[in-house]
Amino acid sequence: NTMRHYLLSFACFCFLASLLHAQDTPRDRARESMTIMMSYYDKDKGLWKNTTWWSNANVLTTVVRYCKFTKDKRAHGIIENTFQKASNGQFRNFLNEFYDDQGWWALAWIEAYELTRRKEYLDMAVLIFTDMTKGWSEDAGGGIFWKKNERYKAAIANSLFILTALRLHHHRQRKPINGRPPLQWAEDDWEWFQSSGLFDKNQNQVNDGIRPDGRMNRAHWTYNQGVVIAVLVEFFRVTKDKKHLDQAESVAKATIKHRNREGILREMNEPNTGTDGAQFKGIFVRHLYTLYEATGNEEYREFLERNAKSAWNNRHTESGRMGIVWHEPAKDDQPRDSHGGAHSSALDVLVSHLGAEQVKKKPAKK
Repeated sequence: NTMRHYLLSFACFCFLASLLHAQDTPRDRARESMTIMMSYYDKDKGLWKNTTWWSNANVLTTVVRYCKFTKDKRAHGIIENTFQKASNGQFRNFLNEFYDDQGWWALAWIEAYELTRRKEYLDMAVLIFTDMTKGWSEDAGGGIFWKKNERYKAAIANSLFILTALRLHHHRQRKPINGRPPLQWAEDDWEWFQSSGLFDKNQNQVNDGIRPDGRMNRAHWTYNQGVVIAVLVEFFRVTKDKKHLDQAESVAKATIKHRNREGILREMNEPNTGTDGAQFKGIFVRHLYTLYEATGNEEYREFLERNAKSAWNNRHTESGRMGIVWHEPAKDDQPRDSHGGAHSSALDVLVSHLGAEQVKKKPAKK
C-alpha cells in the first residue's frame, strides 16, 4: 500500500544517499540514524516499536525536527499516519492517566503544526492541553499533578504544561482554554514552580517533584533541566527580559558541569536507566539547541557537536544503532542498550547538532 511503499522508498533513499556521500557530515549521520529509527516504525499503529508511549511522542518530535532542518518533506506521511492511527489506538486523542505523557504529545503536535501548518495538529494540542488543565490543584500551593488520581507534583508535568501553554500562546494569543488564556496558565504555574522549591537555586538544577506528604524528591534528571531551559527561552521570547535567558544558561551550565564524563552527557543512573530514562538525555540536548539558537553561545554548539560525534562513533558495530551510553563503545551482545528509546535519544543529539550547525553563522536572536 501507499504507506508501505513510502517507508520502503524513504529507507532505500536514505541508505543509498549515505553510500553515495563519502563525507561524514552532521546531515549524513542524522540521515543514516533516522533510517534506522524508521526501521522500528509500525505503520498500522502509527508508533515506533521498542519504545514507551511517551517516548513515541519524542520520536515524532525528532522526526519533525529532522524534516525542519533538512527541508525533507517525505516524512510528512509518517507524521500524518501517526496522527491518524495513534490517536485512535490505545489512548484516544493521546489522552491517558499521565499528564506528562500528554504534555509530550501536545508539544509534538505543536511542532508538527509549525512544520506543516495543518490545523488539525494544533487543534489536537489544544484538546490535550485542555485536559491537562484539569490537573491543576491548590495542593502544595498550585501546579498540576503528575498523574490523574495521584497527588505527586512532578516537575516534568508542570514544566511541560508551562511550555505547552507558552507555545500555544504564540498561535492562539488571548483565546481562553478552560477559563484562562494560555499565557496566564503559564505564568500562574511558573510562579508556583519557582516558589515551590522545585528549583534548587543552590545547584541551579530542577528537582524531580513534591511528594504528597510535602517532602521533596531531589533527583536531578537531565530531562527536567532540558524542559525548564526551553520554558525560560520561551518566557524570554514573550517578555524580552534577559533574566530568563540568564537563568536558562545557569541551568544549562550546571547540567553540563555535573552530568558528563569527559565532556559527554551522562544520566545519573546510566547505563541502568530503564526504558524511560534512556530518553532523558535526548530531551536535554534538544532543548540545549533551543538555548543555543536564542543565545548564540558557542559553548552549547560545541557540546552538541562533541556529544553527537561520540554517540555516533560509539554506535553498535553491526546494527548501527546508538545506545544509552554515548561516551564508550556500545556492545552488540547487550540488547538492553539497543532499543528504540535509546536510539531515539541519541538521534536527538545528532539532529540537534545538525540544527546548531545551520544557525552557527547567524546572529543571535534579539
